[in-house]
Amino acid sequence: MDKWFCTKCGKKEIPQDTEYCEECAEDSFKKIGGWLYLPAIGLIFSVIFIIFQIVVAVHTIPRVSYYSTLQNTVIFTLVANIILLLLTIYTAIQFFNKLKKAPRLYILLRLLNIVFQIITVYLIVDGLGESMTYSLMAPVLQQGITAAIWIPYFMVSVRVRKTFVN
Repeated sequence: MDKWFCTKCGKKEIPQDTEYCEECAEDSFKKIGGWLYLPAIGLIFSVIFIIFQIVVAVHTIPRVSYYSTLQNTVIFTLVANIILLLLTIYTAIQFFNKLKKAPRLYILLRLLNIVFQIITVYLIVDGLGESMTYSLMAPVLQQGITAAIWIPYFMVSVRVRKTFVN
């Protein structure tokens, strides 16, 4: 019968269904790793992208002042993006400090993104009389798929539970 050893230190014998011995497992969960790199990168890029969207909205408002419904849609987008920016920055701080509330904040962020996207689509379709198209629904679908992947991961992952403990 084969013996299994820790993949990190290679010294201690471990059960076949684990990768690390207890000491190495504790060390590996002290830092952000594994699949958590993807949400970490996503948080950083989200801050940059949301700032860009805020700048675009600020420059768009004076250009659409003649059409109040469009201006209201742009103002909603601006306010929603400011809320998302603040929540994203707060979530990123909690995330990178590995605080216990980071997973709940990340789930809230994912859900709020979907809600804001749906409201924006509604304002465009109902307020501006646009027809429902794939390009209009694509951001909602993207946020929905992202949430469908990451919300369950953040709810059941052992790595998430062991990483965010502060």
